[in-house]
Amino acid sequence: MKTKTCKYCFSIIPKNNRTCPVCNKKQELPGWSQFFIIIIGVALINAMINPSKNSPTSSSVQSKNFSPLWDGPTIAHQNKLEEICKTPTPTHNVPSSQEAPTPQEVLSFVKLKHTWSKAAFGNVMEANFTIENSSKYDIKDIEIKCTLHAKSGTVLGSNNRIVYEIVKSHGKKKITGFNMGFINPQSNTASCEIIGLMVD
Repeated sequence: MKTKTCKYCFSIIPKNNRTCPVCNKKQELPGWSQFFIIIIGVALINAMINPSKNSPTSSSVQSKNFSPLWDGPTIAHQNKLEEICKTPTPTHNVPSSQEAPTPQEVLSFVKLKHTWSKAAFGNVMEANFTIENSSKYDIKDIEIKCTLHAKSGTVLGSNNRIVYEIVKSHGKKKITGFNMGFINPQSNTASCEIIGLMVD
């Protein structure tokens, strides 16, 4: 068996071993192997820098071996397209009342229930609203007016606020603790109503 000397620990090891079994050091490749690797590396670099002039370019290969899949519409296709373009599109006449209902029309299908209490030492009105939308349209930005009365029945004032919420068609929305603003501390009862909305 042919042997060689480890360059690190000077142990006698088999010639084909790439790692010394004694010191576990990796042995260098023989001189002829290094020279062979350098020659291959130079050849590859030269091939990348100077590609062969005889190899066909991608454009020439495509022009020789491939043909376009579609050359444009045929006469039959053009005639068919012209017929489609000439065919009138059917229109459906929808009554104007169904196209864009007015807020007042939808308002008649919306109901409001409320309770209220005083806050901030009796100077602020907090309300709980339940808005029921029985129309076939979604509504939003509902304006509510609350009129306040004293024990004697005298009107002490009114507050308007907009609830920026969406109430779906045939749906309900509950709003609690809604601040209706400052009120007269002598307010005893309140009546609230929806005076405006937007159709979504």
